Amino acid sequence: MEKVKVSAIVLTYNEEKNIKRCLESLKWADEIVIVDSFSTDKTLEICSRYSAKIFQREFDGFASQRNFALTKASNEWVLIVDADEEVTPDLSREIKEAISRDNGEVDGYYIMRNNFWFGKHLRYGVNSKDYGFRLFKKDKVVYTKEIHEVPTVNNGRFKYLKGCIVHYSYTTLSHYFFKLNLYTDIESKEMVKKEVKISRSRIFFWPVLRFFWAFFIKRGWKDGLIGFLVSLCGSIYMLTKYMKYIELLKLWKYADRH
Repeated sequence: MEKVKVSAIVLTYNEEKNIKRCLESLKWADEIVIVDSFSTDKTLEICSRYSAKIFQREFDGFASQRNFALTKASNEWVLIVDADEEVTPDLSREIKEAISRDNGEVDGYYIMRNNFWFGKHLRYGVNSKDYGFRLFKKDKVVYTKEIHEVPTVNNGRFKYLKGCIVHYSYTTLSHYFFKLNLYTDIESKEMVKKEVKISRSRIFFWPVLRFFWAFFIKRGWKDGLIGFLVSLCGSIYMLTKYMKYIELLKLWKYADRH
């Protein structure tokens, strides 16, 4: 079976608490590409211990960072991993076998992600697990959406892998609200740019329905208090995004009048 090489891509910014665990899980990769947004902690110092190719680039959106990283990967196959994620040994073995076996027939793979919030493995609810298009031939995709970015896929053939990525998402509520503020800033600006229309009823009811869906329909209640917090955080996220959108619209209209 012919050995096919893979480049692992990781975006970083002040990830000293996570990056060692992530890079340890990627030591099997033929190349590790780091694109850093000028970290001020020990992130780069830690990355330098893993023979990674390190590039620094001013952050101008997640899609832009990922597209830049793709141009720096030396190998045809790339694996996208976040700094707060870990590739399990089973998945790493499966990846190597799959790309060597299916190289001529498959262009990419979807990989399941198991999520941890506040140190607890979520087994139920909206955020318990999800699939992402993480392993692919780099000429098959381009990233466009700037938040919760999903690659736009050119014509290709794709499969699902059985192994998983472990995602240590949010460690504390403070950590969650820091990311919430960053992500809702980006999403609300995207909504204004795309001229998304939102009714008053949607602003009021959708966050409520989102909690009901996550906690009851998707059985988040089975994760106990953490399940309640995760479901509530999802509603707060949605409401914050909508309120920032309204704020931006008012500021833009005010600027147009003056």
